[in-house]
Amino acid sequence: MHPVNVPAFQAKLQYVGPYDGKNLNRVFPGRDDGSQAERLAYLITSLQDDADFYVDMHGGDLHESMHPLVFIPGVAEQGITDRAREAAKVLDVDVRVLSSATTGAYNSAALRGVPSLLIERGGNGVWSRAEVDAYKRDIRALLAHLQLLPPVTGLPCREQREIRDAVYLTSKDQGCWYPEVTPGAPVSRGTVLGTVRDIFGRAIDCYRAEKDGIILYMTVSLAVKAGTPLVAYG
Repeated sequence: MHPVNVPAFQAKLQYVGPYDGKNLNRVFPGRDDGSQAERLAYLITSLQDDADFYVDMHGGDLHESMHPLVFIPGVAEQGITDRAREAAKVLDVDVRVLSSATTGAYNSAALRGVPSLLIERGGNGVWSRAEVDAYKRDIRALLAHLQLLPPVTGLPCREQREIRDAVYLTSKDQGCWYPEVTPGAPVSRGTVLGTVRDIFGRAIDCYRAEKDGIILYMTVSLAVKAGTPLVAYG
């Protein structure tokens, strides 16, 4: 499917659609009598229910930079998670994250009994030819794994690490965000991840890593509100 939230894509909006102010990825499984985002989610859910496997292809957000990764559902039946995990292993990413969330299109599909995963490549509202080609290789490898295409040879094979306890850091206050890490960089417990400052440059909050890990994705835009996701690591 092409991008389904076309009005938000064209309006360069992060998170929400311009038609109802709702985040499409947070209203699944949707409603047939709801707002536009809820009706769209309901339509996609009907397609998921008729599928053998569901793949959500994300490209980061306008304000985010990220390390290529794949999320697998961790709240579904064990057999669904296991099938998603085995499929994720054929992708050309070195990080696999076990999600504990119940929101989102892929988690909704998994809870309804459809193996699913979410791939993340890109960010900042831009793309490169290399990222597009990598995504195409991933999908071809995945279709071969699902026996929808002949086996593929010569594709990159990476050792994958599964993260089961990722930390999703959000801003406690409104201000300006000054990150001190980059996606994919290793961090140790106590590492300064970044500081939120007021518009005069005075420090409001300094955030440090709670444990060792690597940076999965992060906000790179300056302005943040309370509750804005800042850094995910694990």
